[in-house]
Amino acid sequence: MANSLQGDRNRTWGRRPDHAPTHCVGSYSLSGGTIDFSGTISTTTDANRLSMTGGTGSCKNARRTVLAEYNRAGTKARETLTFS
Repeated sequence: MANSLQGDRNRTWGRRPDHAPTHCVGSYSLSGGTIDFSGTISTTTDANRLSMTGGTGSCKNARRTVLAEYNRAGTKARETLTFS
């Protein structure tokens, strides 16, 4: 059974005026280590799925997805991490 962790965090990217896709790379710091993720963000939708690419500590084998759902301005996201 998969587990989920939800949180809000400010994004470090901005919507491009030409509406081109943007590559996003990031990480979460948790008590047992970090979870790394990356993927392509479409500027034409308010939700994107990114891939977990690993991490450190007890999260070193983290795999599954990060669902990013953005506010209307595209400046803040609610991100849901789903892992097994």
